[in-house]
Amino acid sequence: MDDRAAFDFRYRVIRKLAALFPKCFFEHSSDRLPLKVGIGHELEALELQIDPQELSYALGWYTGSTGYLRAMKVGAARVGLNGTPTGVVSEADARHAAHEIDRRQARAAEKPAKPQASNAVTAKRSDRAGAGARAKVVDRKAEPKRLSLSDLRAAARRRKRCSTKSGLSE
Repeated sequence: MDDRAAFDFRYRVIRKLAALFPKCFFEHSSDRLPLKVGIGHELEALELQIDPQELSYALGWYTGSTGYLRAMKVGAARVGLNGTPTGVVSEADARHAAHEIDRRQARAAEKPAKPQASNAVTAKRSDRAGAGARAKVVDRKAEPKRLSLSDLRAAARRRKRCSTKSGLSE
């Protein structure tokens, strides 16, 4: 399964859970609240026609999102399926969430910025399947200059002058 397909099924499961339990699950990462411990078992018991493995993956993705991790503060209320508080975030859970956020930020800071040539421009091209456009860096020196209308008019005047000097005009 490629990354896009994995994202799609996880998002589809979370969207279904958000529709069924709107006070507990949220599609947008920044709106997410800490969930009740063991909520996955509770969801499996409800027989929602969601594959247990897909549910587990989707919940892992949900609780691993940066927005969810940011909500994991010491003493923050954990919510059950109906949205009522069912416990609080422990110090250990909050510490783990903060460590994961710090790790992600450090990893993002380590990634080198992609260098761009001074003559590079971003051009869009469609992939062979026609599934949309992707950005592609193109070197301007490698492509011939595209003529403007004034360039074409100047070329026509030069041709006309050359043809009249050589006696080729009608």
